Amino acid sequence: MSEREIAARDRAVGAELRRWREHAGFEARDLARALNCSPSKVSHMERGTRGVSEVDAARYLGHCRPPHQHIDEILEFFHEHSGYWVQHHGIELADSLRSLIALETTASAIVCYEFGVVPGLLQTEDYTRALAIESGLTPEKAESCVVVRRQRQALLARRMPPWSTFFIHENALRMAVGSRAAMNEQLLHLVFTGSRQRVQIRVVPTSSSAHSGLRGPFQSMAYRIGHPVVCLDSEVVTVLVDRSEAVKRYRSITRHLETVALNEGQSRSWLAQMASEYERPREAPDEHVDAGCPLAQEQL
Repeated sequence: MSEREIAARDRAVGAELRRWREHAGFEARDLARALNCSPSKVSHMERGTRGVSEVDAARYLGHCRPPHQHIDEILEFFHEHSGYWVQHHGIELADSLRSLIALETTASAIVCYEFGVVPGLLQTEDYTRALAIESGLTPEKAESCVVVRRQRQALLARRMPPWSTFFIHENALRMAVGSRAAMNEQLLHLVFTGSRQRVQIRVVPTSSSAHSGLRGPFQSMAYRIGHPVVCLDSEVVTVLVDRSEAVKRYRSITRHLETVALNEGQSRSWLAQMASEYERPREAPDEHVDAGCPLAQEQL
């Protein structure tokens, strides 16, 4: 396999192999010696730049000795990949999926579209906590989700983060999650994050024409070497896709979102106005944030 043909599965498997080697305290050269292979082979396996066989992965993991459950999860990759594969996470947030984290941390560019909630990479702790509890998780599991999501978000705080564009539908921004104070903080966080290097946040207004993005959220990830990957997240599973025809379809959806979304400046103004609406005291128990705030009407 050439480096240009790196598949998402190889990249995810390689990241898992490296994680368990480091967890076991091995240097790459030590593991290569134990496997009776060259250090370069171990390097290629961990970077996903050489197709990893199930036998090689099993031998590798046998020396690193992760729990059997994790061995089974990694080897399952070899039984289910034809351009699509499904990762189960139950009702917990998808952040716990090591494959997703590996794909994000090695990406050179990320495009995310969300219709119902703020993207995970942009959520504040209070927003994540409230979302997890409202999804049915216990307070303890909700706190675990907050910790894992915070670790995942470190991606955007790197000195050279991936070029990231987030398209967020107006519905997601008007959906109250947690307290008014939490929503105010979340919206201001989007304003500030959208000013960071290499990060674009664009609001997709409800007044925009119908578009294919209405079919559901997605996150696409591109790499300097290897196939792009599209991540489709649902309530209990995450589907990772690297088939070329599917990736092309989501590129087309992205191009359309670029035409219907507010530009960056308009989006920041809109978010700031919405944040100020949440900052105002509630006048009545059934009061909601005004869906027709002047700025929104003017720009949308």
